[in-house]
Amino acid sequence: MDRYYEYTDRLNAPIEAFTHITNDHNFPILPHWHYFIECIYLTAGNLLVTCDENVYSLQPGDFIFFPPKTLHTIDIFADPPYELAGLETLPDL
Repeated sequence: MDRYYEYTDRLNAPIEAFTHITNDHNFPILPHWHYFIECIYLTAGNLLVTCDENVYSLQPGDFIFFPPKTLHTIDIFADPPYELAGLETLPDL
């Protein structure tokens, strides 16, 4: 599982929020894991998310939680556009 560790993932603060809005086909996000918690709330579009070996189809209004050290990937389920809001935080807060 070490080969999937996302080495570029370092939080600059104990909690970080982000948005991702695009019309581009910049997915899939390949399998990876990190030491922090990641939450995603989908506001537009459809995503296909794998968390460990479970596959989820996300639609607008859906929320998904990735615990630390959980292997996950994200792909588009339909054509863009898609929008999501996310939160990353340290597990010991």
